[in-house]
Amino acid sequence: MRCAWSCATCRPAPITLTQERTGYERYDAYSAYLKAGRPAQLRRAQEAQLWAATQPAAAPAQALRVSADGRLFCLLVLRQNDVVLLRPRRQR
Repeated sequence: MRCAWSCATCRPAPITLTQERTGYERYDAYSAYLKAGRPAQLRRAQEAQLWAATQPAAAPAQALRVSADGRLFCLLVLRQNDVVLLRPRRQR
């Protein structure tokens, strides 16, 4: 699914946009547990895999430019049940 994000009240400037995502198989120890076969007792290696599934990956950053009329636009590709936190920051 595609989702458009826009802001209409920005000052014209270069912007760095970072995204933090969560959802199915992203920061999701439960889906990793299900893939492991729902063990009643975890081995240390399985526990380490579940812990690793909850650790954040490096957030990709996009360089964007606010247009002269103050508009900023970004197109995102989302899956069902995804949650995205967008952090626009003015470049200095």
